[in-house]
Formats: sequence, C-alpha cells, structure tokens
Amino acid sequence: MYRFFSESPTTVSLIGATGKVGRQLLANLYPLLCGRVDIRLFGSENERSFNQRKGLSEDLQHAFPNSPYRVKPAKSYDELIGSDIIAVTAGRWPSLKEKLRMKQQDPSGRYIQSIVNGPLIQEIGARIGKFAPDSTVVVATNQVDMMTHVMREAVPERTTVLGVGGWLDSNRFKISLSRTLSSFGYDIEVFDIEAFMIGFHNSSMFPLESSLKIQSRPIREWATLNGIENEILDFMILTAIEETRSAGALVSKLQKKEDPSIDTGSSVAPGRMMAETISALVPGSNPIVAPCNVKINSREIAELYGIDLGTELSIPIEISSSQFIPITLYTPSELEKMALCEATLEMRHSYDQLYDQLVKGEILGVNQAKSCFRK
Repeated sequence: MYRFFSESPTTVSLIGATGKVGRQLLANLYPLLCGRVDIRLFGSENERSFNQRKGLSEDLQHAFPNSPYRVKPAKSYDELIGSDIIAVTAGRWPSLKEKLRMKQQDPSGRYIQSIVNGPLIQEIGARIGKFAPDSTVVVATNQVDMMTHVMREAVPERTTVLGVGGWLDSNRFKISLSRTLSSFGYDIEVFDIEAFMIGFHNSSMFPLESSLKIQSRPIREWATLNGIENEILDFMILTAIEETRSAGALVSKLQKKEDPSIDTGSSVAPGRMMAETISALVPGSNPIVAPCNVKINSREIAELYGIDLGTELSIPIEISSSQFIPITLYTPSELEKMALCEATLEMRHSYDQLYDQLVKGEILGVNQAKSCFRK
C-alpha cells in the first residue's frame, strides 16, 4: 500500500498535454473520472505552447460542457504544487540522423528513444521533486521502463512512480491470442481471455501463465477440455507472444507518414491505459487490476517472483482509490522466475548504458530534448 489522498479535490497534472498521447489521455479521462477533480495542463514554458494548452482546455470544456471537473492550462511548473497525480506523456522522437546512427546496435529503436528522452525526464523529475514531491507519477514516455527508472532516480524517494507498459502489452497479447486461436478454428472473443504480461516492455516480455484463463478456466484446463495437446497450446501461446512483441512496431509502420524522419507510433491505446490508471487512483473510483512497472519494496513479493528487493518491473497490481497493492494471487513457475531474472539483468545493463551516455553527453539532440515537452 503506497498512497492516500485527503477528501479535498484531487489534482491531476498532465505533462505533455498537447501531444498525441496526452490528447488521447484527456479525451478518455473525462468520462472515467468521479468526485472532485482539478486538471492542470503542462508543457513548455513559452507563449506558443501555453496557447496550445489554453486552446486544448477550451476544446475539452466544449466537448464535456456538463462536466464538474475544472481544467486549467498551467503557465509554469510551480503550478505543480498541490498535485496528487502527475501523468507524464512528454517526449520527443529521435531524428532520422539519430536513428541511423544507432540502427546497428539498436534495431528496435527503443534504446535511442531512451537516449533522447532521458534528459527530458530527468528535468521533469527534478521539477516534480521540487514542487510536488508527495505525488504519484504515472509514466508513458518511451522507452517506458527505462523512463520510469529515470523518473524514480530523479524524484525524492517518497514520490511514487508507475509505468504503464505492462498493461498495454497485456491488452495486445489478449488480442493476439484471440487471433491465433481463431486461426486454429477456436472462436474465442478477446473479452473471454484473461492475461497479464510481466517483465518489461521489450522483447523479453511474457504472459504470467497462472494468470492465463479462457472462458474463466485456466488455459491448460480449457485446452484439455477442447482436446488441444500441450505442444499445440505452447505453440499458440508463443505465436501470440511474438505478435505482441512486435505490435507497437506494426502500429507505427502502418501509420507511417511519407516523410521517413517523422514517426507515428501508438497513441490511442497508451492514452486509454493512462486514463484508466489515473481515474482508478482518484478516490471513489472503481478499482482495477493491471500490470504496471513498480519498484519491489516487499520481501514477500520479491520472493514470489524470485527477484531482488528494489527490482523495477511490471507485475499485476490492484489500483484502488489512491493506492496500489501488488497482487499475490498468481504464482510464477521456476522457469518464469529464471526468465524474469535474466530480463532484469539485461534491463539493468541498459540502465547503466543509458546513464553512461547521459553523463558523457555523447548524444545527438540532448539540448533539443531538454527543451521539448511534447509527445
């Protein structure tokens, strides 16, 4: 259990409000909220950016004229004072030159995203630490696990930080598994599938098998009832995993613009996940269970997943009225624990590489990144 708010209005601040994910977040957030909520919109501290936020706030009021929520474009970051929840979607895309420079060692493009966004998240974290150290921060900026880690390093220890990559991956996996089952002749709707992806938002992600259910039955029990051998089921699951791991890249590729220097990544789904996470944190809202990147501070949870205390990764948590609690309902197998340990070591190596780059300053576009607050 991590955080409680008072009965005064909950203040939700969004950093990166006028970007793609920020706009989707706000459009989804309004219908989900309950209670007394004040929303503040943040971005670059210049007149053009402020006017964009002002226009967005007007647009939101036009869309939801009967809403009891108050939305305000912030002029400066000292207006973070009093924030209970802070959503961070701010970021920048690497330039074509930056991507080409890193292509050989970073074919997925996730590491170069971290390099260009790292300084920005450090700066945002410093401002959160100064003006809203007791807030809960929800991060969507890519690469989400690494940027969640950078945020945790930048804010005071008492600031709670979540990353939403595991939830998005879980939704993608359920869709992929439904399609895979359909290709084998089993007509299973997505809403009949339960699944939680754990680990990291990269090629090491995998579904926690004890969370996998089809039509409310454990997946292997369902498979047995339908005459599916374990080898075939394993192939189905693996196929869905591989499709899930490449889902984000496929969304970007299909939406690619003619200019190769401009990226068009996923925004609707991350915006929705962020909105549901934030709304669940508001007191009086309905609870949700979803995998999010958290820092493991409980020995019981560390032992359950076979990892060290202090490890940061996505596991199922319950988010309910101002708090979140890791779920102990699901038990990883020994093979899954080993996979998590290997993925954690790989991610820690990536953290070290990122900080070496940030400290040395041997990064194209760092100065631009420090002044850019949009995604």
